[in-house]
Amino acid sequence: MPGVYPPLKDAVGSYVRVPEGRAYLAHVVAFGMSGLIASQGKAYSGFMQAWTQLSDADIADVLNYILLDLNAARLPKGFVSFTPEEVKTLRAQRLTLQEVRGEREALMKTLAANAAAEPTPHQ
Repeated sequence: MPGVYPPLKDAVGSYVRVPEGRAYLAHVVAFGMSGLIASQGKAYSGFMQAWTQLSDADIADVLNYILLDLNAARLPKGFVSFTPEEVKTLRAQRLTLQEVRGEREALMKTLAANAAAEPTPHQ
């Protein structure tokens, strides 16, 4: 939804290139997030509710669908699907909305730094 909810398609696959990206994705579904964010060059100010009613297996399924079906081209080589056990471990951290938002900010910086450090293809 423009201005409120960012697109998921072709937007979050690169997040799982780093461990903190995997954690962030599980945390945002489990604990929610609020505040202004940028995605694909556009600003969004919405509220992602915590999906506490979902089981660990449900969250793993949702994340795997978003990644494998909507972001396959952006996934790193050797991507490993989320498991209920991994989600259970990540959910045990019990983060606040603000902590998840801070996690996102740190992740964006890490991904930007990694992209800047990658060699460019030779023409």
